[in-house]
Amino acid sequence: MRHACGVIRSFREGDFVRFLELAHGERWSCGRAELAAFLAADPEGCLVFEQQARAVGFVMVYPHERSAWIGNFIVEPARRGLGLGTKLLEAVLEHLDALVPTVYLNAAPDATGLYRKHGLAPSRAGNSAPATPESFRPAATSTWPGCWRSTSVAGATDVTDCSAR
Repeated sequence: MRHACGVIRSFREGDFVRFLELAHGERWSCGRAELAAFLAADPEGCLVFEQQARAVGFVMVYPHERSAWIGNFIVEPARRGLGLGTKLLEAVLEHLDALVPTVYLNAAPDATGLYRKHGLAPSRAGNSAPATPESFRPAATSTWPGCWRSTSVAGATDVTDCSAR
């Protein structure tokens, strides 16, 4: 079931082109091989935010034994600031909370507020990520407060309120 705001669903083969379009618009250097590696590592952790049958946001995870990397987190520029990224982040953190105690990611400077709001904090210890953009990890706990998910048919998450950021 879809609502006016959109639906979060698993990444599909047909999403490659749309993701690469957004990524290249940000001047990211990624390709099909990288996406295939994320999909092979954790297909359920590769999520798409869809509005009116169009993919407008993506996030992917690469789990390891005791940690996971969040990558390829992007929302279409025209739809930023509407809470879509928040909904994607909440869904992926909920997924990861059941898998690993520690999560890492690189953050663009204008996205650090979003990550801090979800319990992530800057980290350099034990992480080979570059100093800039910041690498974040869970602050104090692996339980993600305020995460929500209402599962519907076919493993999608219906998102009805995009105003809650």
